[in-house]
Amino acid sequence: MEERDTVKQVLSSEHGMGVVRRLLEERADWGRVSLATAVCQELSLKDWRGAAQLAGCLKALRELEAKEVLRLPAARARESRSWTPRRLGRPVEEPKQVPERVEAIGALELLEVGRADASMRIWNELISSEHDLHSCRLVGRQLRYLIRSEHGWLGALAFGSAALKLRARDERIGWSPEQRRRGLERVVNLSRLLIRPSVHCQNLASRVLSVALRRLPDDFERIYGLRPWLVETFVNPQRYPGTSFRAANWVEVGTTQGRGRNDRQGLVEQGIKVVYLYELEPDFRRLWGWSDGGIEPLGLDAGLQEDEWAAQEFGGADLGDPRRVQRLIRIASDQGTCPDGSYLSAADGNGGAIHGYYRFMESPEERIDMERILAPHIEQTKRRMRGLCRVYAIQDTTELDFSTRADTTGLGVIGANQTSTKSRGLNLHTTLVVDRSGATVGILSGESFASGEAPATRKVKNRNASRIEEKESGRWLRAYQRTVAAAEQLPGLDMIAIMDREADIYELFQAALGSKNRVPLLIRLQHNRRLQDSELKLVDQLRQAAPDFEIQMRIPRQRTRYKKGKKVRSGKPARLATLAVHYEPVQIRAPQVAAKKDWPSLKLWVVRAVEVNAPAEAEPIEWILLTTRPVTTSKQARQCLVVYRYRWRIEDYHRVLKSGCRVEKLQLTSRKRLERALAIAMVVAWRVMHLTLLGRKAPNLPCDVFFESAEWQVLSLAIKKKCPANRRA
Repeated sequence: MEERDTVKQVLSSEHGMGVVRRLLEERADWGRVSLATAVCQELSLKDWRGAAQLAGCLKALRELEAKEVLRLPAARARESRSWTPRRLGRPVEEPKQVPERVEAIGALELLEVGRADASMRIWNELISSEHDLHSCRLVGRQLRYLIRSEHGWLGALAFGSAALKLRARDERIGWSPEQRRRGLERVVNLSRLLIRPSVHCQNLASRVLSVALRRLPDDFERIYGLRPWLVETFVNPQRYPGTSFRAANWVEVGTTQGRGRNDRQGLVEQGIKVVYLYELEPDFRRLWGWSDGGIEPLGLDAGLQEDEWAAQEFGGADLGDPRRVQRLIRIASDQGTCPDGSYLSAADGNGGAIHGYYRFMESPEERIDMERILAPHIEQTKRRMRGLCRVYAIQDTTELDFSTRADTTGLGVIGANQTSTKSRGLNLHTTLVVDRSGATVGILSGESFASGEAPATRKVKNRNASRIEEKESGRWLRAYQRTVAAAEQLPGLDMIAIMDREADIYELFQAALGSKNRVPLLIRLQHNRRLQDSELKLVDQLRQAAPDFEIQMRIPRQRTRYKKGKKVRSGKPARLATLAVHYEPVQIRAPQVAAKKDWPSLKLWVVRAVEVNAPAEAEPIEWILLTTRPVTTSKQARQCLVVYRYRWRIEDYHRVLKSGCRVEKLQLTSRKRLERALAIAMVVAWRVMHLTLLGRKAPNLPCDVFFESAEWQVLSLAIKKKCPANRRA
């Protein structure tokens, strides 16, 4: 792709500033427009059609003047006029005898609307009087259409410039701020879509979307000299379920933050919208010149040494000041030497380091948060994934009990013990990536949340929420969307998302199928779901089905689990179990609640494994797994069972975090400070677990991968009782 500097970049360069200053000196009598015209001519500031970028030049000059870099001629006073669209002056005639199905509509077409055409007044009238946004002005490059048929005007739509920053979109694309700045002009926004309220025609919206997206690239290039590659749009979930977009192969990638284009104060007045993307060019990353997102592979054993790992995993964090990044690296490095101790012991009494630790944790800087602290490690995780052919992204939530921290603010209720005493703390939701050998590749996402309500009250309240984003269970969907975004940056990587019962959520399966199953789901069943063409529910139907085959599977030892204030869960020895397995496709119905009862059914595959002749002292195993990956053979069903066993790896990780790194012993006095320390501890715990597993999986690795020279020599002397002869412990 041809890369072009922005007008502001050109003017800010030494050559550009020289041209502007020379023109200001030579033609002191010029106004701003004359100056901008001359600057465009001398610096060849032209758009893709070859026209002068006059508006962009004027804006850049005003910004430079605001920074006191230069002084422009005085702006000419002009009468202030509010913008109003040119309307028809009367309501647009209602369409007549519109069929109930789109196939029966006669002469359905999109009419392109020109700025000076009479059709512009019709378009303005329809949008102003019948669309939710009414007369809101479009921005940037614009393209409008009317939906015409032999029955009359059925609606209207329009495309405009893309959002400058949009987290869900940017994570899905995987571009850097510099790549976004250069490539944003290839993204357009579906700003308006109106099917008139009086029109009730099945599949009309999805048909219009399909036709519009086929026309858009050629029409946009003809007008603006630039061919778009991606389209984004926002859907208000309170009013529209987004069914038409999914039917037209748009992909749901997340939600907005609720801020409009001009919300500089973070007032969040626009409401949260669902973000959809459509790829006009499926190979858009290659066209942008970074087919794999610019991600270079990183070996699983690279950069793990004591003096390197912290800089590798935390370097480059966006904390607003490089000194904060250096402090973060120092804290992580110190904590890595003493994972189970406080920072005071990890810093070995160094007063300057301890003072810097508390100054970092107590900083009022908002950018020091869990997301930004974890961001560099997540990028390194992607690099490690880049060198693999298959990985498993495992999600789970763990409770962190801070009940003894009476002065810590921002905590929520995480449960109650047998005496109904409420426990205070945080919930931590993590996505851990492992490879086929079970080695931990890294953390792909992490978020904490707290609730001020008792669990029973919270469940009742959330049951009536219309969108999953409004519920605590929305964390599963957010983490999955980040997983898909990472997979999109790593073409060729086979990735499977594994989750336990709590993730048995209709919207999660819907998101996986809506993203073309880029990351298939494998989830243990929690709900006995209704089926599309069966009177029986799912579990009842499965229990009536005969087994398809039997398999022997080693069940790992389960440790005795102690939980404060709750019953001890006794450990169980490892055993070789015989499982009777059945698999089949199923069509599950949407939850029968008001907001979802009209949603479509979803085709999934189910695998049920039941233990045969279980030992008397053991509870027989029954696994019912739902997956979006087709299961049509016994080999594929067996693979589902094998893959699901990796889910226990994240429980091991959370055990290392809580028992090995002892994060529940943190003494910080606010949730914000706890989250900062947690983010660091999460990566420290990953390194501890990674080194342990890597040593087991690859026992012949040189020991200096993990230890400094003095460390491995001391260990060798202690173990072998003699001087070391080589570098292999």
